[in-house]
Amino acid sequence: SQLLSHSPRNKTDVMGKTLLRPARAGGKPTFANAVSEDYADAGAVEQVCDSVLQELNSDTAELCILFFGGPGHEDVPNLLSKIHKRLGPNVLIGCSGSGVLGAGREIEYGRCLSLVAANCDTSQMQPFAFEDKHANAKDATPDVLVDAMGLDPDDAHGNSMLTLVDPLTVATESALSALDSAYPHTMKFGGLVGGGMGYGDNVMFIGDRILRQGAVGLMMGDVFEPAIIVSSNEVAIGDPMPISVANRNVILRFEERGPDGVTPLDILTKIRAGTQNRSRTLVEQTLIAGIEFDRTSYANTGEYDFVMRNIMGVDDDTGAMAIGDLVEEGQIFQFHVRDPELAASDLQDQLTAHFRGREDPEPPELALCFNSVTRGERLHRSEDHDIKMVSRYMDGAPAAGFFSNGEIISCIGGFMEDEYLTKVMGYTHSITFLSRRHGQDA
Repeated sequence: SQLLSHSPRNKTDVMGKTLLRPARAGGKPTFANAVSEDYADAGAVEQVCDSVLQELNSDTAELCILFFGGPGHEDVPNLLSKIHKRLGPNVLIGCSGSGVLGAGREIEYGRCLSLVAANCDTSQMQPFAFEDKHANAKDATPDVLVDAMGLDPDDAHGNSMLTLVDPLTVATESALSALDSAYPHTMKFGGLVGGGMGYGDNVMFIGDRILRQGAVGLMMGDVFEPAIIVSSNEVAIGDPMPISVANRNVILRFEERGPDGVTPLDILTKIRAGTQNRSRTLVEQTLIAGIEFDRTSYANTGEYDFVMRNIMGVDDDTGAMAIGDLVEEGQIFQFHVRDPELAASDLQDQLTAHFRGREDPEPPELALCFNSVTRGERLHRSEDHDIKMVSRYMDGAPAAGFFSNGEIISCIGGFMEDEYLTKVMGYTHSITFLSRRHGQDA
């Protein structure tokens, strides 16, 4: 198993041995990261643990965040046991994904793992878990969700919440809305757990507790200050159209001239006829559905707030189209295509703007990356594209995460001006930078 510690502070020679560079100015690092291409190999987990301890210059790590991929996950109990034994963390949390990011690498297949370890104040960090019934059942209320999570909303005011949700067992959008109702003043960030194809296939864990349904997370306290950027890769094609007839996730008609409207297949036929060359290729290979998320966005900004969803199929007989989310009549819809050139330039622009706009001259301590499973080599046709770009801005601090089935972000925009609105993005690369708060000793 090849072991890599995070780049650019570290580099790996041709024999796979890790060579450590000096720590950043200002003392030893708070976070360290290492990855393995196969955590089932003999000694692989121990090597990863030894690498982060060497980077931290410590015998233990108070906080561990672990992402891993691979089929079956039958080795997870043994994996967690080894990490507890070697690192002795006060807090250990993580999940499965469709692949992992870290150490300047994007590993999209196999039994890979990416371990983030830290020595920091965990006294205010509180792991939590909840199930779909706590957020979406008929008798579910914010109080029910709060009781299940065990977190006082008053204590969460102004904090941030790492949130990992299994979309195969949780009605995700409704659950995030419930989280906003219960914790309106808490920023949420994270991703949808992946790697599995059916109910109970995905894995989440807190400490040595393994869950195969629901959601887990970590209330981060006020030691670190989060900042989120989101890089997209989609280009609108065709016109925005109100949905006139729909049934759950199936769109039957759009509003257009004429009493009966027009079917999705009619619109697709028109779009295909009007494109050529590279645009035609993008339509045939990367077409996705944009559905309106915030109904007030256009009135306030003159632009629609779309989230991207899969197109699951089109019925040649009826012209109806199924997509990967529930839709409502009156909701605005627009077709989009994914563009790798736009994805690269947008990520660069987002990173440049973020770091130019920061008041703190010190780089963040950590970048947690939630990269859509549709990106990576599938989109860019090159290895490690996104993670290398992010790492160049981190001055040696780690950037790590996993390939997700959806990216969870929060922005100010709830019912009150200081409340958060949380949603699931699709086809994006969401990055949460954690910086040490001024006056805080991590």
